[in-house]
Amino acid sequence: MVIRKLAVRAARTHRLRTLLTIASIVIGVACVVAVDLASDAARRSYAAMSSAVGGRASLEVTAPGGGTVPEHLAATIADTPGVAETVAILQRPTVLYPEEGDRVRLILQGVDWVADPVAADFDLVDGAGVTDSKGTLLDADFAERMNLSVGDTVKILSRRGLVTFDVAGLVRPHSGGALRQGASMFVTLSAAQRRFAAQGAVDEIQVVLDESSRDDPQRVEAVAEAIRPQLPPEADVHPPASRGQFAEETLLSFESGVRMATSFSLLAAVFIIANTFLMNVGQRRPQLAMLRAIGATRRQILALIYWEAVMLALIGTALGLLLGWAGAGVLSTAIGRLMQADLPPLRLSIAPFAWATAFGLGISALGVWYPAFRATRVTRGEGIGQAGRTDSDGMPSWMVTLGLIGSIVAFGLLLANLQGRLQRLDRVLTAVVLLVAMVPVMALVLHPLSSFAAGLLAWWSRVESRLARRQLLRHRTRTTLTVGVLFVASATGFGLASSLIDNVQDIRRWYRTAIASDFFIRAMMPDLETWSSASIPDNLEPQLREVPGVTTIDTARFVRAQAAGQSVMILAREYPTEDYATFEGTRMTAREIRRRLIRGEVAIGTVLAQRTGLKAGDELELETREGLRRLPIATVVEDYQAGGLTVHMQRDVARRLLGLEGVDVYLIRADHDRLDEVEQRLRAISQPHGLIVQSFGELASMIDTMMAGVVASLWVLLVLGLVVAALGVTNTLHMNVLEQARELAMLRVIAMTRRQVQTMVFAQAFILGLIGILPGIAAGMGLAYLINLSTLKAIGHVVDFRFHPLLAGGGFVVAMLLVIFAAWSPATRATRGNAVEALRAT
Repeated sequence: MVIRKLAVRAARTHRLRTLLTIASIVIGVACVVAVDLASDAARRSYAAMSSAVGGRASLEVTAPGGGTVPEHLAATIADTPGVAETVAILQRPTVLYPEEGDRVRLILQGVDWVADPVAADFDLVDGAGVTDSKGTLLDADFAERMNLSVGDTVKILSRRGLVTFDVAGLVRPHSGGALRQGASMFVTLSAAQRRFAAQGAVDEIQVVLDESSRDDPQRVEAVAEAIRPQLPPEADVHPPASRGQFAEETLLSFESGVRMATSFSLLAAVFIIANTFLMNVGQRRPQLAMLRAIGATRRQILALIYWEAVMLALIGTALGLLLGWAGAGVLSTAIGRLMQADLPPLRLSIAPFAWATAFGLGISALGVWYPAFRATRVTRGEGIGQAGRTDSDGMPSWMVTLGLIGSIVAFGLLLANLQGRLQRLDRVLTAVVLLVAMVPVMALVLHPLSSFAAGLLAWWSRVESRLARRQLLRHRTRTTLTVGVLFVASATGFGLASSLIDNVQDIRRWYRTAIASDFFIRAMMPDLETWSSASIPDNLEPQLREVPGVTTIDTARFVRAQAAGQSVMILAREYPTEDYATFEGTRMTAREIRRRLIRGEVAIGTVLAQRTGLKAGDELELETREGLRRLPIATVVEDYQAGGLTVHMQRDVARRLLGLEGVDVYLIRADHDRLDEVEQRLRAISQPHGLIVQSFGELASMIDTMMAGVVASLWVLLVLGLVVAALGVTNTLHMNVLEQARELAMLRVIAMTRRQVQTMVFAQAFILGLIGILPGIAAGMGLAYLINLSTLKAIGHVVDFRFHPLLAGGGFVVAMLLVIFAAWSPATRATRGNAVEALRAT
């Protein structure tokens, strides 16, 4: 009880220091919660959309490469022992055109159970089953969002053009696995086949096993083996496949960035806590010595310091959890814009909050360890009248030695890795270890660096700068840790910022090269989870070719397939001229790439190459209608579509191997002198079909907008790291002002003005900022280089490192201004004291 009261009293006595320490914990914990909750929402969204089966299916029959299988197989498979029932499905992405508002992407499913949805694991919320080819069932939640009800008419896009259906009923699945997409509509199988030119064909046959087989993996495999001989060569039976790999790859880059930024905020918080409690212990040495004199044990002193740390950690963690919950909503919106999806509401689960709480308590325990150890070394008579003596002794020699050894080892590991050895080494993690190890080593160069910084201020305030430097060197441990916080925050912040800029520029270079056309015609942007897109009506192309001013037209079709054990996206195009075969990340000429693609070779994305270990000259194993085919790899290209899991093929080759039909997007080039005229004609042709016409500028602007929210979120996390560092500066300067009370009073007595006192405090901030931020920026550029080198291994993309003078110069100025601003409160406090009273008190 006494220990608790002493801890509370210490926290109340130094309220500003307490608040600054709590703030650093709040920021770190909030970042953890926001990132985890927003990422969880994104993953739940795509997990729901990629539910592998409808209802209770244990197996599915599909054709490789997104092809179709004969409808009659469903009846044949149903007679197999162990099979309870089969469900044939024709599933097509399409676009719904409401009477009011924007068009909406949804999935149309042609199934036979629409006459009796209750038997298919659905609740009939309103209306009745579908009994004719004009009726449809809508997902009840989707219908509510779109303000649709039974009896309304909906208009969708098909390969036959715009068609209408009457809403016969609203359904809701018994379980989340029953729907593949949240936005779904169901029609009769025959109606879907007719509207999408797929007579007698289905996309898949879901196989539901009897109760004795469905929960036994060996029985499921035995039934699959019994079904396999009944299938034609172009079909295969397998457990339901995961369909979210494209979204996983897209999320991977974002999560890597935000988690790294969060880690650095937590790291900075550790230094803040350590510095705060070192100040605390140094200032309270008389009190601790008195406690030891009246019988307090070392264990009780340790408990006192740790209890105070836990108290601050609990407050900071609680506030951080609330702030993180609010920040997660903003971050979730940014991810949704990037992924072109409406993410589900944030889910209150234990895991993110438990992790954040563990981090909040963990960084506090880690940060307070050394100060607590120092506190237990106070003897019964040592501390009285010597409050700050040990702090001026500098960093312990064992800590400096450990830091020096750690720096040499980490640098040696990085050097060996860059020379081609130790390829499994995590460069970024090793670089962070190097930065942390360098913090105690900075004590060795504190004297010359501070002399250099003070010398720069000599022209402005020679006396004040010398006094400022002397005060900083009187408390070397405190100064070293504060400089260390600034160094680590600057290095990690500027390193991530530089890498972020390089990544954004790389994406912009990619889309300006890979999708460079004047106009694009599509029904809607592809779904990032499956990369499926609504097909364009078949009769459109002849009309487009007759438009005056159109020079060339290319077509693109996106198809899911299995290749080299990966779920990939086949991007099939005509490549009418070599200009359409221009790719980033390869030295091969466009003419040579086009020639090889027409010959039957493929180009694969860097992410797919990284995941499979394939390279140019190897062969890619692709599941096709003709069985497993080995296709030569012409080149590896940079590609951000479908998470980089892409295979580029010439359309005729894809048609032969995969039975590919239809068009997802037209890529049109036109005479630049007639662009306005061509655009008007294209819009006139597309509007009756409900299609979108985008110019290249509009598409580029849309992509930039999609990235803007996520990029802004990353910048916020980086700025928060610098804010945490500024809190450390404020802490240090406030402590210095308190301990300088007698010196400041004496200087005031001998005619130092208030302005000179302020100048001296600001000079301390300038010296701290210069010797912490300037080396930090230099180290940050090195960290950015290592991050970019690691991108191929981490996310499968090659991102070149570039030095950004504006970032380095502008960032240095902004960081210094932030540090100077952090000194405002200590400087103001230093001028408010009464000189005579300060002398009497001391």
